[in-house]
Amino acid sequence: MLHHIDAFLISFYRVSPVPIVGYLFGTFCLAVFCLVLGQTTQAVIWRWNRSWLNTDNQEMVRMHNLSLKALSAKDKGAYKASNKVANDAFGKFFFSRMAMGMASLWPVPFALAWMDTRFKDVDFHMTGIGAVGYLATFIPLFILAAILFSKIKTRIPFFAAVARQMKTDAEAMGRPMRLSDLVKNPATEKSVAAGHREK
Repeated sequence: MLHHIDAFLISFYRVSPVPIVGYLFGTFCLAVFCLVLGQTTQAVIWRWNRSWLNTDNQEMVRMHNLSLKALSAKDKGAYKASNKVANDAFGKFFFSRMAMGMASLWPVPFALAWMDTRFKDVDFHMTGIGAVGYLATFIPLFILAAILFSKIKTRIPFFAAVARQMKTDAEAMGRPMRLSDLVKNPATEKSVAAGHREK
């Protein structure tokens, strides 16, 4: 299995008779493979946990809005209670997003481990820097691949469908209120109490 993977990956490095061109092309292809695998993993995890994530996100937005309304209505007790729940919900939202972001990068360590077996003793001389290893070439190419992939991602059916679902879910849960919203529509203690009863 590993032999076939190695043979497949190294084939991209041999497309050009010019060594540096073949190396850059092969490394760029490797970066693209990492991106596609990682982004696919992230999308699958999001779909699998969609209901749970949306519930947490909706609760975060609702409690954030309620805490601002309580602040506007000068209801200190309701503000503290709502703000605590909102902060807890934000913590769950933040770490779930971080986990999904890390899930999209899982192929990178494996790609670098493979490159280490092939290019560990190869140095690349860069003007003003000197000799660098394969890591210094992989990272810029990975960033370039990520930028290019982000521009075409929504044209790929699978990723386009996920993007539409995310947009629909975001619109359904609404947006967090801003302080400027309260200036236009001040909250009352009655509306804050009604918001708490909705829970």
